[in-house]
Amino acid sequence: FFKKEASRIYKRGVEVAGENVHLLQPWGYLESRMGNFDRARSLFRRAVKLDPTHGPTYHAWATMESDRVGDFSAARDVFKAGTANDPNCPGLWQAWARLEASQGHFLVSRRLFGQAVACAPDRVAIWYSWARCEAKSGHVKLARELFATGLKLDPKFTVMWQAWAEFEEGLGHYDVAKQILAKGLSLNPNQERVWLGMAHVEVHHGNYARAREIFSEATTTMPAADALPLYQAWADLEAKLGEVVRAKELLRKGIALGRSSGAAGVDNTNRFVHAMHALATLEYRGGNVSEGKRLYEEALRFEPNSPHVLHCLSVLEMRHGRLSKARSLLKRGTSSWPHDPLMLTASAELEWRVQKTTGNAEAGKSKARAIYQQAVDLVPGDHKALKSWAEMEHKWGEKHNRNKLLRRAKVLRKTGPTAYSLSGGQHP
Repeated sequence: FFKKEASRIYKRGVEVAGENVHLLQPWGYLESRMGNFDRARSLFRRAVKLDPTHGPTYHAWATMESDRVGDFSAARDVFKAGTANDPNCPGLWQAWARLEASQGHFLVSRRLFGQAVACAPDRVAIWYSWARCEAKSGHVKLARELFATGLKLDPKFTVMWQAWAEFEEGLGHYDVAKQILAKGLSLNPNQERVWLGMAHVEVHHGNYARAREIFSEATTTMPAADALPLYQAWADLEAKLGEVVRAKELLRKGIALGRSSGAAGVDNTNRFVHAMHALATLEYRGGNVSEGKRLYEEALRFEPNSPHVLHCLSVLEMRHGRLSKARSLLKRGTSSWPHDPLMLTASAELEWRVQKTTGNAEAGKSKARAIYQQAVDLVPGDHKALKSWAEMEHKWGEKHNRNKLLRRAKVLRKTGPTAYSLSGGQHP
């Protein structure tokens, strides 16, 4: 609802104030986030026609093509036009560099990052992105130099301490990783990312007792308003170790502390939603369907159009035979997210289940496959839609189709973006 209303406001603003790049660019970005890619392109074109040197427009347009649509060639064309017309926009060079690195073109990426830091040598986020890409390329010495440079500029850029430690850990330098995180923590004692990094290093090496000690210390050290991600990470560990009761206790405690602290704002709302979503999923998987449903519904009161919660609740409803309720939830989801793969994959399963109840299971499979194909076509670089489709083929006993889809998903997972990997979504 809010995104649609915002779109209407942008439209009205342009009608009243006339063509304005500062309205057209954010309007185009909004439409891209809603999955309205053709409309977004039209708005971006209008914006760059008004101001061919407006780097943020090219940036929003190109990242839509690469990250949302999966058309890397189109993204490169936009980046080339943007950097030619606004060569002093560091964000353009940085985003283009990340695209090339994601495709394994590390020499090209290195040159583009060089252009970015030449434009903004004090922007730590560029050094961070460059370091991550060099770490991925295997250029160990350069990656370390870049991490060090960025942290010298801003020691409180905590995500960089975490990334550097993960890099060293991946090289087998367990003690070095711990030293990096310890130094980061000494400079940032109330930063959740560094605490999470320390715990994750121990988890990766099977030191679960030590990881629990770190989580315990972190949750008592951090302000209550900021501790919920730590409780959720701790709960994730306990759930993976089979301690589901303990996991649920931790999630409930984290949610309660966050509420009592009066935490507010978009970030904390998202944290509440993710934590309640995780708790709902644990309850449902443990057979407590009614409590799982209640928690999903409570999460929706915080974020009424959360795509991953709407998706999970609709799947829960359909798998318990409440097809009309599932359809209502999906209608609500697709109204806000008409091109979201989560909504489409759930809709595909629902279509099959509806047809099955009328004795037309085979027709339902055909309709479901068409919807799955629509989800795959929507974001060609996404692998999760293919995996969801493969799960249904497995359910139908179509082993050959399942294996073929999983092979495609495996290739995409290595090369392409994921449309909704950051949504926090899990199947119930």
